[in-house]
Amino acid sequence: MQRILVIFTGGTIGSQFTGDTINVVAGQTYRLLRDFESRVSASVAFDVIEPINILSEDARPEDWAAIANAVIHEVRPEHAGVVVTHGTDTLAYSAAALALALGLHHVEIPVVLVSSDLPLDDPSANGLSNFADAVQVISALDGPGVFVTYRNPDGRRLVHLGCRTLPISSLDHYLYSVCHAHIGEFNADGTLNLSLPEPIPPSSMAVDRNRPVVFSTDVTLLRPYPGLNYDRIDLAGSRAVVHALYHSGTASTVDDVSHNIIKFGARCRDAGIPLFATPVPPGIGHYESSVAFPDAGITPIARMPVDVAYVKTSLGVGLGLDGSELVKFVGQQEIANEFV
Repeated sequence: MQRILVIFTGGTIGSQFTGDTINVVAGQTYRLLRDFESRVSASVAFDVIEPINILSEDARPEDWAAIANAVIHEVRPEHAGVVVTHGTDTLAYSAAALALALGLHHVEIPVVLVSSDLPLDDPSANGLSNFADAVQVISALDGPGVFVTYRNPDGRRLVHLGCRTLPISSLDHYLYSVCHAHIGEFNADGTLNLSLPEPIPPSSMAVDRNRPVVFSTDVTLLRPYPGLNYDRIDLAGSRAVVHALYHSGTASTVDDVSHNIIKFGARCRDAGIPLFATPVPPGIGHYESSVAFPDAGITPIARMPVDVAYVKTSLGVGLGLDGSELVKFVGQQEIANEFV
C-alpha cells in the first residue's frame, strides 16, 4: 500500500462556513482524507502532521520555513511523497519557497501542494479533486520536485512546477503557470499526461540538513505603478530589496528623484542593500531605464517571476548571504527551475 505524508497548514481547504464567514476549523482538513477514502480510493495510507493552521493570507516567511522543516524532518523511507494542503491566496509563494528550500536540502521525493477554491462542505469545491490528482502525480513520479495540482473553473486539471506557479487570478479564480507552461494535465478519462523538465544538477552549495530552513523577513518587495514615490520607502531593517518591473523590463526614470528607480537604486547601493529588478524579458529592445540598471547598482534578473525572486532572496538572506554572495545566489544559481 502506498504511504504518503500529508501536511495540513489550514487555508480554505481546512475551513468551513460559519454563517457567511469562512475560517479555519481544527480537524476540518481530516474530512479530506475521509472523503478520499470513501469516494476515491481506500488503498493509500496517510501519515498526518499539522505544523501550522492558518488562513494563507496570514502567512509569513517563517510559515514557509515551518512547512519546509516539517518535510525535511518528518519524511520517512516508506513515504512515496508528500501532500501539503494550503490556502489559495499565497499558494504560489509557498510553492516557490518549498521548491527552493527542498531543492537545496536534496529532498528526494515529490511534494505536491493542493488547495480548494471553497470549503470542503461546499459540493462544488475543487479540494478533493486537487488532492486526488496530487496522489496520482506522486504515483507517477519516482524522483524529487515540488508541484501544484489545481482544477480550474473550466474543468481543466493542470499540474504546475512549484517555481513556475502564478498567483491565482483574483476575478476569475484560474491558476496558471508562467507563460502557460504547465507540465501536466489530466485527460477526461483521468489519465495523466506529464512532461517534466530536465533535472537541475544538485546545488554545489553546502547546506547542513540538520540546520533549520530560515526565510528572512528583512526583504522588501516593491511593485511599479504610476506615481510610485521612492521617498516614502523606508529601508530601515531591509537587507535586500526586490523590485518588480513592467512587462517590458522597465520602471519609471523621470527626472523627479522621488519617482526614479535609478536614483532609488543608487540610494540602496549607498546603504549597502542589494536591489534586484525582475523580470527582464529576453528578445525585446533595451529601454533607457533597464540599460542604466548596472551603473546604479541594480541587479537585473532575467526570466524569473518577481514572487519567486522575492522568496529566493528571502531564503538567501536567511542563509546568511549578503553582498556579492547574495547577488550570485539569487541571480545565477539555479535550484528548482526558477529561471523560466
